[in-house]
Amino acid sequence: MKPVELQVIENRGANRRNYIIEQGIPVHPLSTDDVHRLVIVDDQGNLVPAAINVEGTDQHGKVRWVLVSLPVNLDAGNQKTFHLQLAQLKPDLANDLVFAETGQGFSVKNQFFTIEFTNPGNIKLATPRGSVLEGPISFELRSDARSAVGNLRPIYYEPRGYELLEQTNRRIKILLKGWYRAWTPKAFTIDPEQRYEADVEFTIYADSPVVRFRWWITNFMKFNCSYMWLDRYLFSLPLPDATLVVEGAERECDKHLAEAEGEPRDNRNRFAEWVTLQTPGGKLSMTFPFYSWLGKGAGIEVSEGRLSQGGIDPPPDGGFGGKYPDIWRKFFYGMSRSFEGSILVGHDDDQLVAELNPIPFILSPKYYSEVGVLPEDGSEVTFGPWRDVVDRAAEYLLDTQWKGTLWFGEWWRERDIDHDLGVEETNSGNSAIGPLLHFYRTGDWRFYESAKMSYYYTWDIQFCKRTDGWGPYMHTRRFLLDHQEWFHPRYQRIGGIIRCSHLFGHKVNREKIIWLVRFWGENYVADDGAMMAPHGDGREGRTGDWRSKCGEAAMTNFADSLMYAYIETGDEWFLDKAKRIGDWILAGIEELGLDKFCENSNSTRYIERGLVQLCKETKDPRYIDAFCKIAKWTVNSPTFDFGTHYVAFHFWYASQAYKWCGDREILDGILRLARWVLSKESPDTPGTYPFLQRNQYPPANWICIYDNKAIVSYLPVLASTLKEAGISLEEEN
Repeated sequence: MKPVELQVIENRGANRRNYIIEQGIPVHPLSTDDVHRLVIVDDQGNLVPAAINVEGTDQHGKVRWVLVSLPVNLDAGNQKTFHLQLAQLKPDLANDLVFAETGQGFSVKNQFFTIEFTNPGNIKLATPRGSVLEGPISFELRSDARSAVGNLRPIYYEPRGYELLEQTNRRIKILLKGWYRAWTPKAFTIDPEQRYEADVEFTIYADSPVVRFRWWITNFMKFNCSYMWLDRYLFSLPLPDATLVVEGAERECDKHLAEAEGEPRDNRNRFAEWVTLQTPGGKLSMTFPFYSWLGKGAGIEVSEGRLSQGGIDPPPDGGFGGKYPDIWRKFFYGMSRSFEGSILVGHDDDQLVAELNPIPFILSPKYYSEVGVLPEDGSEVTFGPWRDVVDRAAEYLLDTQWKGTLWFGEWWRERDIDHDLGVEETNSGNSAIGPLLHFYRTGDWRFYESAKMSYYYTWDIQFCKRTDGWGPYMHTRRFLLDHQEWFHPRYQRIGGIIRCSHLFGHKVNREKIIWLVRFWGENYVADDGAMMAPHGDGREGRTGDWRSKCGEAAMTNFADSLMYAYIETGDEWFLDKAKRIGDWILAGIEELGLDKFCENSNSTRYIERGLVQLCKETKDPRYIDAFCKIAKWTVNSPTFDFGTHYVAFHFWYASQAYKWCGDREILDGILRLARWVLSKESPDTPGTYPFLQRNQYPPANWICIYDNKAIVSYLPVLASTLKEAGISLEEEN
């Protein structure tokens, strides 16, 4: 194994002291034994204490991702380089975690504190001076009148005990599982089926006074409508007696308030990004690092002996306000809310500022390409003459699309410029791919954060986890605005969730999304490989046309999700299902010809997505030949006259087809289309690609966010392919 260079750039103005960077690192195939010998050294070859373990394997059982936690000491504005490499024998390190499994739970001790997790849901965090946290962990749900007057009311949190997720000498992850029961007032009973599942994951490090946590609530309540209205949901920790609030960041929504008469301003109990308290065991702080991206009432509370963090604290108008409708208050059946933060013990101010301003490892784009996590897939990464074009599209998305989940703001697939209205995002589990790839190529920390926010959005909002026969499934467009609870095979795409789960070390979510793919593979892939189209009531349906059970060829992109599940698990069942879909595509092309089978350039964007991983894994010339034929048909298709919508996705597919077959007509065709797409950039709103929605009366101007996402994700792939083919485009600057 060649050493992997990990660069740390401190460009957020924080002095780092024992600051933990925890991140998934992709690697060339390794054995599990090799991972046990991985170490991190600095530029002088000195060993740096780090936790390194397997984060993901491929279909052949080889390790392809490791999760690294590295303590960094770095002054603001400086940078350092580290190297991940193999050692002959992994040396012992000082100050290992001391872990004990008791009959009642777990105990972990580091050089800063001791933390005990006692079943079913108690926590005690203490220093030699005394307790910092002590008592039961809880979650708080506060519904408003619209939910409280119904037949079900959430009543109390019931912890179900702790689970050890991961243990190394330098890092331990522990998960508390539980649920929030619902009371049926008229019957005065607890209904076990009506619940919110609420879990929290704690990570403790050998080299840091910080405990990081992430928590999530999932709604499994069958209320008298499809959602509940919530005023607030909080993760709550117990404070020992004699705890005092010292200081905290003021919430933006509170800054207009004057001091209440007789009540000093600093006695208010709601805070924004952070709060610091004095406990018997010493200084304690809690952070909410994404607060500045969320705004509007999310934040931290200190009250009644509890320290809590969470979302929503709505203005008194109760619903619609501001530029976007505040539909984020609706908590639909099967949806989740996820948050993260840190608990700091006996820390200094620099450590608090560092936690609020996270920085990632930066790896070279060349390495990301070589290891296969960029679609350049081994080719040189370049923006060619289009660096400014890609940056403009990315910046627009960063400001309008890649900030926040339904904690704050909204996500749009398209926006009606004339009426300032939007259609809900439908990239499903692929929403995070754009910022993820842009981070890999540029190292810009903002896109690391936005990829995480996009990831949480798809996990929380678009992934419906209901288990009543309707799901699990990925929500389709118009759901949040119009409550159109229909689902469709084409939208069951999971790539962004899978890929981000590696980077952010989230095995729990990864396993859950594979559960979705198995459900759809079992219920909606026919024996002949046709995708069965569900009706709105969740039953399988048949359209009766030549495709037997499939409404459209574009549904075949579900093969992409099957291939992700296969690569993650090595389970041949997923591969067999994907092959059946691939064979169905071949049969359709043979029976109908490309014109009738492909239908239009929208469909080919999905068909090729479904085929690309199947081609790479099987190397079956039948699939590769079909992929190349469809790519060539697409670039010569007359169906682009309705606008640039979807065209930019073919920057990748056509480039891949050219690499496989060498047909220059494909490359010339996609370059012609790229120039046409980029010529449509708005002079008034740079980075956007508006089009006229002729099917609306009166016709309206729309911005399609898909164009931006595809340009950010895949225009660099075209630039890379053109350079590899010896085609110079410098004059297009």
